[in-house]
Amino acid sequence: MKGRILKQIIAIFAAVSVLVLGFIAFQSETYYLLFFIGALLLCFPFVYRYEKRTIDVAEVVAMAFFTALTVVGRLVFATLPGTPVTAMLVFAACFFGRENGFMLGVLTALISNLFLSHGPWTAYQMAAWGIIGYLSGFFRSLLFPKNPLGINTCSQSWRNIAIFSVWGAFCGVMYSLILDLSTVFFVYRKFTVGYYLTVIASSLPVTIEYIVTNVIFIIIFYHPFLYVFRRLMQKRGL
Repeated sequence: MKGRILKQIIAIFAAVSVLVLGFIAFQSETYYLLFFIGALLLCFPFVYRYEKRTIDVAEVVAMAFFTALTVVGRLVFATLPGTPVTAMLVFAACFFGRENGFMLGVLTALISNLFLSHGPWTAYQMAAWGIIGYLSGFFRSLLFPKNPLGINTCSQSWRNIAIFSVWGAFCGVMYSLILDLSTVFFVYRKFTVGYYLTVIASSLPVTIEYIVTNVIFIIIFYHPFLYVFRRLMQKRGL
């Protein structure tokens, strides 16, 4: 119990620290140094977890595959209003757990921005997707009211799709709110509630795009990802 609480505290501390580093980056313009430090901070929950148990090679390989998949998914859809990253991240976190979901979100932002360009916004994207991955893994028993690998009926399947869609919409709002912080610092160079509310209002169309595309990709990916996870469980025992 104490170990679980400690891991949650570490994850929260890491996410908050990266958000603070993002603010410092806007002031000092030492973007690359600070996002590198932020990446190390966000790795702490993952490292702590694997220090406490035997490393499962099959799980590491699967995580590497899904990291590559989310990165490619973001790059392919980079020019469109929304990307499938959040939907893919939610599914992977529900299967692999909250620590892995957190790490997957962090790595997706970090690696994909090697191609899309880094800046102080990277820290906020890392934190946003890391938090989404962590919370998706944390609430997976609510997202999947019944064992997802045992679902056979159409009604159960559509009920879970509906639950996932609501969660995906919420994640779209959460991602937008976190990224709006970076916009406030970029435009105004300081934070006030008034500035933040102004940015939230102006970015509302983008937030709606996040919500809609997350729901669309969750509906599209639900059954294919469920099949992949079933195969991983059957063939590799994950």
